[in-house]
Amino acid sequence: MTETVTETVAETSAVTGSEAVSEVRESTPSASESAPGAAVPERGVPGAPLAYPGAGGPIPPNARPIATVKSYEGMDVEYAVFTTPSGNIGCMMNLEDPPMFDCGVESYMETEQYGIGELGMPRWMVEVLHGYVREQNEPPLYSDLVWPEGSPSTEVVQYGEVVYHGPFVCAVEQTGVTCWDSESGKGAWMERENTVFF
Repeated sequence: MTETVTETVAETSAVTGSEAVSEVRESTPSASESAPGAAVPERGVPGAPLAYPGAGGPIPPNARPIATVKSYEGMDVEYAVFTTPSGNIGCMMNLEDPPMFDCGVESYMETEQYGIGELGMPRWMVEVLHGYVREQNEPPLYSDLVWPEGSPSTEVVQYGEVVYHGPFVCAVEQTGVTCWDSESGKGAWMERENTVFF
């Protein structure tokens, strides 16, 4: 086994025999990592080590449907909406053509870390499916202010919960929110300071 790995390492980079042996030792899994039943998904995605385990994969078995689904009278489009307990992150999605899967991170409006858009507003709305942060000058659909009086209030998804609407999944944790499309694997890890797309 060591020879096979040594040859693979030698093909991809110019290393001496002793360097190859040290690389083989470093990459050998420990007994606990290779033990049967240890198939727990790794936490994180490249650049976002705190992202939900299994992000980008299928809908997790512990996920439940988003409780608040709203629509305007006379329109067929239904919007699933929720916010986090802190209120800093809220998400809105629909399954129409084209689908929408956007999450607002209000702290980005204060920090302006993604710059100012063409309308002169900070970029704070995360386009999960398209991989960028955009500006938005009107209240988002997860805000109860945009719905007629008597509409159900937007659900507050608690920390530790995983929710979905169609193929769209979000895991809400105190460290941030991981959202992804379970069909394409595209998604975003959002926290107060940063967003990482995957």
